[in-house]
Amino acid sequence: MAKGKKLTDRERGQIEALSSTGMSSRAIAIKIGRSKTVVNNFLKLKDNYGKKNTGGRPKALSSRDERRVFQLASTGKYSTRKLIPMTGFKVYQKTIYNTIRRSGRFTYTAKID
Repeated sequence: MAKGKKLTDRERGQIEALSSTGMSSRAIAIKIGRSKTVVNNFLKLKDNYGKKNTGGRPKALSSRDERRVFQLASTGKYSTRKLIPMTGFKVYQKTIYNTIRRSGRFTYTAKID
C-alpha cells in the first residue's frame, strides 16, 4: 500500500528530464523533494507507474477454449474425462470439471437406468 502521494505529471517530467541528463536518482530525489524510492520506482516502471498489477497465474483455458468445453458438455454425451482427448487441450480432468462447475450453467443429475 502506498504511503505517500503519487507523482504529479510535472514531477514525472522532471524526473525523466533529469535522468536523461545522467543525474543519479538520489540527486533527482533531493532536487524535486521526493524520496529516492519513488524516483527509482518511476524510472523502473515508467508507463506502468501508478497502475495496479493484477498478477496471478494465467488461466489454463482461454475464453474460446471454455466455450468449446461448454458446447461439448451441453450435449450431455461426454464426461470430463472424454472431453480432454476430444478437445486436444493439455489440461487435467479437474481443470475441465472446475471450468464447468464455475460456469453455473450445468448441474449434476444422476442417470436413472
